[in-house]
Amino acid sequence: MKTLTPILLVCLSVGLFSPISSLAADPIRVMIIGGQNNHNWALSTPYMKELLDWRNPKYGYSLYVDDQGQVVREAPGEGRGMGHGSQYDWMMTVRDAEHPVTEGMPTHWMHKHDELYHGQRGPAEDIHILLTAFSDPAPNRRGTGKHEPIVWWVPYGEGRVLTNLMGHVGQLGCMQCVGFQVLLYRGCEWLATGQCQTPIPDNFPTAEATSLNP
Repeated sequence: MKTLTPILLVCLSVGLFSPISSLAADPIRVMIIGGQNNHNWALSTPYMKELLDWRNPKYGYSLYVDDQGQVVREAPGEGRGMGHGSQYDWMMTVRDAEHPVTEGMPTHWMHKHDELYHGQRGPAEDIHILLTAFSDPAPNRRGTGKHEPIVWWVPYGEGRVLTNLMGHVGQLGCMQCVGFQVLLYRGCEWLATGQCQTPIPDNFPTAEATSLNP
């Protein structure tokens, strides 16, 4: 007779059925304990963590850019929640062409196969949006139909914080995108020195095609 290793699943009751049906007033610490035998804990544990961490529209303010290029601010409890659609190639739009990080980039360029995050929530104060991407609402892409902020910066004390939502897919294709790499180099340069020395390469993505640098 084969002996099966028992699988222990400990669930801490936190008064929640799902992050959609309820939202705790304060953060709750949860420990997820999964088994190993006949159980893909490496796949399921991050998924459960993601479900518990998910932010619905009640969490805070959210921003997007309308078709006229104006920033729209959604109040807590209004508009879309935080999430992402399916993985596909999507177009980036430069919103501040004079910033050192984006200077010299084409206004529109294609980013390689990635998850386009939408509905980011938080204080949303003093945010300077550098690039957005249109979140395609087609059924197979499950987007919001809005121009979502992808790269932005905020002042923090005497310094700055730069956020880049690109590069979330587990494969490296999205990080091999020349546009992603240039943003990474230039973002680090600007945060450290206030200037950018990295040039826009000849193989930078265009509005018609992605470009990879493996």
